[in-house]
Amino acid sequence: RDQPLAGVTGVLLGMAGGLAWMLRQRSVRYRLMREALPDVLDLMSRAVRAGESLDQAIQLIGDETTGPMGQEFQLCSRQLDMGMSLSAVMKSLMRRVRLPEVRILATTLMVHRQTGGNLALTLERMSGVIRDRLNYVRQMKASTGAGRISAFMIALAGPIMFLLMFTL
Repeated sequence: RDQPLAGVTGVLLGMAGGLAWMLRQRSVRYRLMREALPDVLDLMSRAVRAGESLDQAIQLIGDETTGPMGQEFQLCSRQLDMGMSLSAVMKSLMRRVRLPEVRILATTLMVHRQTGGNLALTLERMSGVIRDRLNYVRQMKASTGAGRISAFMIALAGPIMFLLMFTL
């Protein structure tokens, strides 16, 4: 239509919409990973306690866990099968999944590989801490819900009043 302003506006809105969609998908993926992590840690702890090696426990998690966390551990298992060291695999996991809980898990597994110790007990405790943290965040969101909604309504009142006054 030979309207450069409309074309530029459309391109910018399309880029912003695509970026917003990708950020939303990433936040949903990270939320699913964060909620699945305590169960993953429990499964890994039970596998190690049953006599499986750490590599076998990672493979078990990749096979038995669904969702994004299972996919990440399947990739870790394949990398271990190709001969990568555990520290290299955990560092790549930390680069792919930027969650503090995953960083702590990866660091714990790397330190355990070097120094040893009771990995099953450590993983059980970590699972409990992550569960408590998730419960705390949920309780905080529930108790501050009314305040957040009222702040949203107050922030929305200005633009709505502007549009009403502008059209009337």
